[in-house]
Amino acid sequence: MNKTATSRQALLEAAREIARRDGLGHISIRRTAAMCGVSIGTVYNYYPAKADLVLAVIEDFWKRVFHGGLSCDFTHGSDFSAVCGQIYTALRTHLAQFEHTFLRELASLNEAERQQGKALEMQYWEHIRAGMLAVLARDARVRPGAFTEAFTREQFVSFVFGTMMSMLRADREDASFLQEVVCRLIY
Repeated sequence: MNKTATSRQALLEAAREIARRDGLGHISIRRTAAMCGVSIGTVYNYYPAKADLVLAVIEDFWKRVFHGGLSCDFTHGSDFSAVCGQIYTALRTHLAQFEHTFLRELASLNEAERQQGKALEMQYWEHIRAGMLAVLARDARVRPGAFTEAFTREQFVSFVFGTMMSMLRADREDASFLQEVVCRLIY
């Protein structure tokens, strides 16, 4: 066995491959070390417990979704309604993949580990809401006076995002109705 150090990324890629091929519950320090040809101590240097490795795989999944798989442009996009549709489509696709790959396996995590996973998820949801708010601020089609102290951009984005989450739970095919509601409210 190669006892030399390897990178955190190489270990993560090996664990991700185990999860993809066999399921999240089959990730182990020993299997990951074997795939990388390193000692288990090398893996423990980066991931002190199996739960840390599993959570890293879950976090990596969400990073890939939000930094690579999300097909909307928070930086340059300026059509809030269109971006809402893009976000919904991307989330629907990736959440289905997450459910298929990881959701049934999450029961193997203890309560503290599940809470850590939930905190990671919330961090990425907040990233989406912040991106939506930035797009809304750039949308030149928003009619003057659409937002007030009683009807703020922040509240509107939270409402739209919450509605998207409800639609995802209901397995709605697309966000066209929500997009129409957005258009009627702010344009």
